[in-house]
Amino acid sequence: MRHKLGVRAVTSEEAAEVAIALPSKGETAKLYSQGVTKLRLFDALAARDLLLKAVAAEPDYALSHSELAPLGRSLVTMKTQKRESKKHSTFLPICRARNGYSLKHDIARNRSSGEKQ
Repeated sequence: MRHKLGVRAVTSEEAAEVAIALPSKGETAKLYSQGVTKLRLFDALAARDLLLKAVAAEPDYALSHSELAPLGRSLVTMKTQKRESKKHSTFLPICRARNGYSLKHDIARNRSSGEKQ
C-alpha cells in the first residue's frame, strides 16, 4: 500500500519504534483506553486507578506512563509522581512516534522537497 501511495518503505528502526509503542496485551490497551476516557470526563481518581493497573499489567507501555505522570501530587504519592515523570521523559520519543509525530515530520519534509506522498 505504501508503494501505491508513493511513500517510502518503513525502516526496521521505525518498525521497532512502533512495535514498542503498542501494548502487547489487550488488557493493557483496555485499561489505558478506559483511563484516558475517565481523564476526559474529569474523573481523575478513576483514571489514576485504571492507569496504575495498566502500568502494573505492562510496565514498558509508554503511553500509560505518559498519562499517569501529570496527574499530580494530590492523586498519587510524590514517589510515584517522580517515577512516572522520569519514565515519561524516557518514553517521550516513543509517544511522539505513536502519535504520528515522525510521520507528520516526514510528510512535511517530503512536501518541502517536492517528493510524492
